[in-house]
Amino acid sequence: MSTLKVNTIQSFTGAAPVVLNDEVGISGSLQVSGNFMPNAGGTHALGTMANSWGSLHVHGLAHIHTASISGVSSSLLPDADDTYDLGSSAKQWKDLYIDGTANIDAISIDVTAGSSQDLASSASYSVNGSKVEVKAITAANLADGAFVQFTLLNTSIAANSIVLGSFTGGTGGFITGSILTAATIGVSTASVQIHNETGAQIDADTPFTASFVIL
Repeated sequence: MSTLKVNTIQSFTGAAPVVLNDEVGISGSLQVSGNFMPNAGGTHALGTMANSWGSLHVHGLAHIHTASISGVSSSLLPDADDTYDLGSSAKQWKDLYIDGTANIDAISIDVTAGSSQDLASSASYSVNGSKVEVKAITAANLADGAFVQFTLLNTSIAANSIVLGSFTGGTGGFITGSILTAATIGVSTASVQIHNETGAQIDADTPFTASFVIL
């Protein structure tokens, strides 16, 4: 392989493009007054991992098919409001860490649903995820003014997590008028209480579905 090493090129003009097939080493500045183009698309590299360029200054539009960026030192803004997506349903980002305020116009969270469970056989309900559904039936008759408690086991619950819950679809009887409360009692564990404020008895084996969000 031949090598051309040039300290400084003062000027070079010509009607036809200059094609360099071998390695060219330039120790000074290279100023180009026209387009600087490879002879084939998607084939040649501009620098390598071992010999990378320092800074890239582009005043205009940069088309990059794939980018690997180790750090961003300024705001990352789209050029139009409410137009572009960050990820998709097929290619999702993994974890999101925000130390500040998240302003979200609308939110849709994937729901992890557990199978139906008889609380008479177990007072603990295990299902993981940041938003989950509990499908169960009451263990015994619940008189007006009384409450029943069960434990939600979920690995998304940290010691300082906030757990919010409400009754959702698939709920029968008077239980929809009850008050559902949840509180973190330890890592991966929350205590859930159903307070009967319906003015009537909630019968045993009443089905209900409750949704919980772990914050």
